[in-house]
Amino acid sequence: MTTRKVSGTTNGSAHGAQAIIRDATPIPIPAEAIQMVSANSPTTLERVQTLLQAHFSLAPEQVHADTPLADLGIDSLAAIEFMFELENQFNVSLSDERTELVTVADIVAVVEHAFSSASKPA
Repeated sequence: MTTRKVSGTTNGSAHGAQAIIRDATPIPIPAEAIQMVSANSPTTLERVQTLLQAHFSLAPEQVHADTPLADLGIDSLAAIEFMFELENQFNVSLSDERTELVTVADIVAVVEHAFSSASKPA
């Protein structure tokens, strides 16, 4: 299995994002983690699913929490660009730290982490 670290910026943005996308078959997220994401953040999950469907012209039945991004035709660059869209849509700043994005649930987890980080006092 190989992994790639990809950094990038879009639209002249001064900040970058990094992601690692597995080039081989993704390691499935435990069902408990998917249920936790689905149970704790249904609104976030639904919004991410809707945005994925619109951004990548996907049918609703294709996009589930446990769906691997690779199965949706989303490569590392597309994932990074989508993360910038999420920043705008959710009005949050997503972490510039390296994040492994394998499934839709991983994207939801990054957004949820941004929400929890933003709500902590400085």
